[in-house]
Amino acid sequence: VQFAEPEMAHTAIDAMNGFRVAENVLLVKLADRDKEKPQTQPTANIHVSNLPESYGSAEIQALFGGFGGICSIAALSDPKRSDFGVVWLVRYSEISSAVAALQNLHGRMVPGGLTPIEVRYALP
Repeated sequence: VQFAEPEMAHTAIDAMNGFRVAENVLLVKLADRDKEKPQTQPTANIHVSNLPESYGSAEIQALFGGFGGICSIAALSDPKRSDFGVVWLVRYSEISSAVAALQNLHGRMVPGGLTPIEVRYALP
């Protein structure tokens, strides 16, 4: 679960860690996610999150097109979850373009954004 505020996560940990469900005891802790870990094997496909909700295909093309030829841009969303937001998939014609985009844009703030964007390699 991703909380909007760190305090909310700590409240959940305090309330649920060690809670018993049937014969099981819950272990609730902060995620072991390390954003500085090396990325998976590079592919020509990247997924991008934390972009402003106002961004559409034209803004994605403008932001990512400078790194190489883009074959396709697709938006993924879950209309049943308002907290999901939109994840964009960008497919380049060359792996080197995806590598350049990730190296230059991951962790960067974009106009209108509230948090740094996340750029990750996606499955081919």
